[in-house]
Amino acid sequence: VSILRMNQETCLERLERAIVLGEVVVIENIGENLNPTIESVLSRAIIKSANGKQMLIRVGQKYLEYSPNFVLYLQTSLANPHFKPEVVAQASVVNFTITSEGLQEQLLSLVIGKERPDLFEQRKKLLASKNTMRVRLKELEDNLLESLTSTEGDILSNVELITGLEDTKVTARTTAEDQQILLLAQDQMFAALEDYRPIAKKGVLVYFLIESLWKLDDLYQYSLAQCIQYFSNGLELLPDVDVDEEEEKRHQYNLQRRKALEMG
Repeated sequence: VSILRMNQETCLERLERAIVLGEVVVIENIGENLNPTIESVLSRAIIKSANGKQMLIRVGQKYLEYSPNFVLYLQTSLANPHFKPEVVAQASVVNFTITSEGLQEQLLSLVIGKERPDLFEQRKKLLASKNTMRVRLKELEDNLLESLTSTEGDILSNVELITGLEDTKVTARTTAEDQQILLLAQDQMFAALEDYRPIAKKGVLVYFLIESLWKLDDLYQYSLAQCIQYFSNGLELLPDVDVDEEEEKRHQYNLQRRKALEMG
């Protein structure tokens, strides 16, 4: 594993070597604005060589032989970074900082998965479609710029280029229309999700209360995973809306029995 920083003189050289050799690279302390070379690696602009035997990736202004074993990790010390949409779409962003808003969204997903699995699946599909459209628009922009810069002579006399520009224009317009439809569906879905947000807010409150128990005694230390498991267990104990009186009594009995076991 190679651990690099962008302020190192040999950073890009070592990154290029790792791409060819298939090594794991960790770049530390990145900012919100990534180096163009890093962005080109994230875009995975991979093509086959002329003989079809090698995979090449565009890095900056040149192509390098690409090893499928190459892995890139980017680390930032920023508490709440705001990366470009195309960067978020092309990479898996993992936030290890526990915030009230982030935990609330995580618990809300658990509640929706339990109470409204249909909304849960719809939410996942919407997020996936949103990221796909962002990547598609970015690819259209890149292809358009590459076509314009690589064309020699009179642009207007290049029939292939004009046809490509028209196709790009139509695709961009269709993608923009799909985005508007997606945003409308997203707003409708978010309105339905708000009914379950109070449950998630209470879960966040309980977590931070439990997390602060260590101030009383070092014995009271709980991980985030434990608290989420307690929250999930609580969801399983919730009765369904249409339960009859006998099931409600059984639920109350099990709840009291659980409390008694925890206290005893």
